[in-house]
Amino acid sequence: MTKKPDILWVDDDMMFYKSYLLEAETTYNVTLCKNVDECWQQLVSSEGKYQGIILDVLLPHGKLVNLAKSNGGLRTGIELMKQIRDSKQFSEIPIIIFTIRDSRDVDDEAAKLGVQVLRKQETDLIEFMNVINLEFSK
Repeated sequence: MTKKPDILWVDDDMMFYKSYLLEAETTYNVTLCKNVDECWQQLVSSEGKYQGIILDVLLPHGKLVNLAKSNGGLRTGIELMKQIRDSKQFSEIPIIIFTIRDSRDVDDEAAKLGVQVLRKQETDLIEFMNVINLEFSK
């Protein structure tokens, strides 16, 4: 039996994403993180095990991303994405932003870093799985 690839999913409120999580778990071993500090700790201790990261934008701030940088939580995921991309160790891990927030700012920041943005209200389960399978198999 082939081992499922490992991915991180960073979101503090999975209520809206439960069906997406269940679908992702059919293909991936999903580690859930509720904040940026937990995500960073998982990455640091993982020794390169993660094939991809699904990241929300609206997250609580923490030690890694302070309140001012996070703009009250509105940019926390964006700041985490930048730190991952800026790190030598994790810069190549594919990231997908999956959020309910509709913002040109999110699109612009993600595009600069080569990150795909999916919005829950515009993405069904089939499209979601197609995108993560494509991005995380690179």
